[in-house]
Amino acid sequence: MESVTPLLMLKQLSSFAKNFVINMDCFEYGFDPEMIFERIRKPSAKKQSMLKEIDTKFSKPNVGEDLKGI
Repeated sequence: MESVTPLLMLKQLSSFAKNFVINMDCFEYGFDPEMIFERIRKPSAKKQSMLKEIDTKFSKPNVGEDLKGI
């Protein structure tokens, strides 16, 4: 049971995430703090105009680099 518990916790955590992606190297969870409050209050038009998508790319480790140090 001890080896199954972390997997169950990760699965349960994915139900709260906005985005959930399984890669060969890791699990990616995307959380949005505003989704907790979106039922209570709607974001203002000014705030929506200031939001923009962040375009990021993750780099791959070079040959010989230790993956545990990342």
